[in-house]
Amino acid sequence: MVLRLEGSWSLLVGKRFLSLSEEDDRPWDTNRILEWPWKSGRIRAVSHTDISKQDLKICVEFDDEPWEKRRWIEVYSHKMKVFLVEQKLVLAERRSQGSSMSPVQWPAMTYKSLVDRS
Repeated sequence: MVLRLEGSWSLLVGKRFLSLSEEDDRPWDTNRILEWPWKSGRIRAVSHTDISKQDLKICVEFDDEPWEKRRWIEVYSHKMKVFLVEQKLVLAERRSQGSSMSPVQWPAMTYKSLVDRS
């Protein structure tokens, strides 16, 4: 499912995101998705009120960098393979390894796709 929020840019500001961009055209092993170069952080601003515009830029703060290094990224660039925006917090079942106890409800974040070329 692709996120389309024409006129709803304010719903993006302050949200968490996950992104995957590629500097070279080498394929990634889908069996090792956890090892892909994922980046995460928070959206601070957007360049347009209509986020479907192809020249959309988003100002982001990455989790692994100080806030002074926030920067603008081009969401629809050919280098951007995946850009996911937090949608909502849900409860998901989680079973303990090797335990016969019934599953426990844990919080989990769901995301919507703005870009998906993976």
